[in-house]
Amino acid sequence: MYNHTGLQGRLTATPELRYTPSGTAITSFTLASDTGRKTKDGNRITNFIDCVAWRQQAEFACKYLTKGRLVIVDGELTSRTYEDKDGNRRKATEITVRNINFSDSKKDGQSAGSQPQGDDFTDPGYADASGFTEVDGDDSDLPF
Repeated sequence: MYNHTGLQGRLTATPELRYTPSGTAITSFTLASDTGRKTKDGNRITNFIDCVAWRQQAEFACKYLTKGRLVIVDGELTSRTYEDKDGNRRKATEITVRNINFSDSKKDGQSAGSQPQGDDFTDPGYADASGFTEVDGDDSDLPF
């Protein structure tokens, strides 16, 4: 079976890191994703999608993502049932995240207050987790 979901959106809140009883890192966050459509009143239609990240992806999300940051997540769509505090049976559908990628520009990230500051750019964990490192220097010879 094929179960792959990709989504671009802005974080509705800054993720918080939690741990399972066995010590596995986990975080949950919600992405607001604009559909590009509007209601009859002219208001934009936005979906709010719950996401769950585990282990290194959870640690990455909690270290570098903040409310308002534009990201792309990919993973698989999962459904689960649980019992709420009142004993009612509930169903949750969410994306179990495999990868998180920044989708906003450096300028956008800074205006949202979410761009890593100072030494964070030289942190090896940051470079490894995101797949790139910031390079200083003259870029006038680049073709774009």
